[in-house]
Amino acid sequence: MAHYQEVSHNQENVFALQWMEVPDMALEVLEALPWNMVFHLRRLRDVQDECTELIIDLTQEWKYL
Repeated sequence: MAHYQEVSHNQENVFALQWMEVPDMALEVLEALPWNMVFHLRRLRDVQDECTELIIDLTQEWKYL
């Protein structure tokens, strides 16, 4: 559970959707949003892969106990 809190409570891991509520944002900010989203999605995928590997490792250890 601590790992989930680390991921969800770390501001680096949180993608802010505030831009959806602000229609008059600067063009530069709007252009950066897709790249920011891609960065966060890739990070999320990497964390998911790490967790999957950990689950597999722990399951294998548990089977051999």
